Amino acid sequence: MEHVTEVAAHPGGAATRATKGNAKRRRRDPDHHLRKESGAARLLLAGLAEMGLEDDQKLLADCLEGETDLIEAIGVALDGIDEDEVLVTGIDDKLRQLAHRKGAATERISRRRTLIEQAMVIAWAEQPLRLPSATLSLSRRPRDVVITEEADIPAEFWVPQPPPPPKLGKKALRECLTARAEALEKARAIPDAQQRQAALGAIDEEHPLIPGCDLDNGGLTLTIRRS
Repeated sequence: MEHVTEVAAHPGGAATRATKGNAKRRRRDPDHHLRKESGAARLLLAGLAEMGLEDDQKLLADCLEGETDLIEAIGVALDGIDEDEVLVTGIDDKLRQLAHRKGAATERISRRRTLIEQAMVIAWAEQPLRLPSATLSLSRRPRDVVITEEADIPAEFWVPQPPPPPKLGKKALRECLTARAEALEKARAIPDAQQRQAALGAIDEEHPLIPGCDLDNGGLTLTIRRS
């Protein structure tokens, strides 16, 4: 975030010529230029004062009450920039550290939840487990989509996206896959073989097979409610 303005300082350079020109103009009308510089300085300091920075308020008030020099006013602004750039750099470093710590903490949370789920599954805790700090329960989560060959999935299940390519719409895909799975389960439960075969045959028309994907077996998810 470093902002550098290089000025040639060698004799005869642009900065030297500009300085000499300013000096000539000041000699021709010194009061006019002093008033302009004083007005510019007061405007600058007033703008800084409006920022409401407490550390600068006393210094700014002193400058505004007395004879205000433009160079001093710009120096005040530059000092503030230097302090804030140091602050921004420090915050950036701290944010990187915090991002790393956040990732590690998120991973630990996930691992602990998994361990609790495993322990409750082994014990088969059918009833909510009530602790002083939380109530834990296991519930079956809906079966989710497992993509086996993304390229084979029909275009109707892809959500149009501006370039890059469209995003797969898993919600519509899950609904169709779930409807087919439920229809198959009902058809297979029909006792009569002929009726069962007819029902299974009708499923491919009502709920066509979608290539490239299937449903997983579902699973358990842990719910933690804080008291």
